[in-house]
Amino acid sequence: MHIKTQRTCIVCKEKKNQNEMIRLSYINSEIEISDTKKGRGAYICKNEQCVNNLIKSKSLSRTFKFNVSLNVYQNIQEQLIEKLKNKNIF
Repeated sequence: MHIKTQRTCIVCKEKKNQNEMIRLSYINSEIEISDTKKGRGAYICKNEQCVNNLIKSKSLSRTFKFNVSLNVYQNIQEQLIEKLKNKNIF
């Protein structure tokens, strides 16, 4: 029996299957959306509420253990919204 890998959303703390989430990677002092790149990873739900609460929760700073600037949060949030809209998840 194959067990699906579970991950926890950095915003809402809900556990879901890995394929139901978006991976954010911290590589070479940059945070980017990536399913395949190595580096420290964090996961966020594929829903509008978690994406909208990303800045308010300051989850990236807590997860990656450094002060993430507002510009980085806004950039990641815009990329997430665009990615989700292109896949018609909202």
